[in-house]
Amino acid sequence: MLTARFPEAVEYARAHHADDLRKGTTIPYLAHLLAVSALVLEHGGDETAAMAALLHDVVEDGGGEPALAEIARRFGTEVAAIVEGCSDTTAAATEDWTLRKERYLEHLESAPADVLLVSAADKLHNAQSILSDLAEHGEKLWARFNRGPHEQLWYYGSLRDIFRRRLPGRLADELDRTVRAINRRVDPYTRLEMLGHDFQGWLIGEPDGRAGEIVDWPGVPLCVDRRDPGLLVRAHVGSGGEWYPEDDDMHLHIDADLAGLCLKHGPGENAWLSAEDEGDLREACERVAGLAGTVADQLRESLFFDPPVVSFEERCERGPW
Repeated sequence: MLTARFPEAVEYARAHHADDLRKGTTIPYLAHLLAVSALVLEHGGDETAAMAALLHDVVEDGGGEPALAEIARRFGTEVAAIVEGCSDTTAAATEDWTLRKERYLEHLESAPADVLLVSAADKLHNAQSILSDLAEHGEKLWARFNRGPHEQLWYYGSLRDIFRRRLPGRLADELDRTVRAINRRVDPYTRLEMLGHDFQGWLIGEPDGRAGEIVDWPGVPLCVDRRDPGLLVRAHVGSGGEWYPEDDDMHLHIDADLAGLCLKHGPGENAWLSAEDEGDLREACERVAGLAGTVADQLRESLFFDPPVVSFEERCERGPW
């Protein structure tokens, strides 16, 4: 049950953030704090955690150690401990963004459950706001932040991974879905750059109007087709072969769990193993690359397919087909 302490925390948060707005909007910052507190309550948090959710940005956004001491005095040491655990800095001076985020991610690896709950609720609401604003404003949204899409995608992806591991359940699952949805709306070139591998673009003009990149993935070159929305990751697994689409399903000749990957016989009698973009490009590349060799070997043994192209240079020379 909520007591009279809760509205006191609401008023304290309102007064501290009275002049603050959500980045790039005219929305009072208190709206975010109320939303985070509501998420905490909806996911099993008690009044202490819900109050900490209301106050979680007081210390980080300029209050520092004096504000933390005042929170402890007015609302109790348990509330103050959660607020401190959700703050990536208590320093009065501005610290380097990457340093603060790396330190905070490390801290979450051993943070107590109540800190994880409030932090996950905070990050979920932030991610939901980013997703909504991306749909409305597109790539120019990133100008609001201290860092661009590379850093933001890294940070929210890292948060998602920690919460799924340390706080499994509906809250972490929703954060995962939201982060994946954000990724699918980000410019494909940015996502490809984040893979850390060389890539070369390709373009097919009218009437197809298709485009994408060939990625120099270790062990197997991957074709990443640009689609709307999202991407398609493909690996060449063989050519020719004694197989005809009208006869049967090519999957029946593969003794391996494709785990949702698609195997198709495409133009030029080429066989391709592919994965739809589910909001994690690295994950899709790893899944396709991890099975491509096995599938290629089995196609050669069962249907006498020719070996696939495994050189990045040759794949670029032949193109995406």
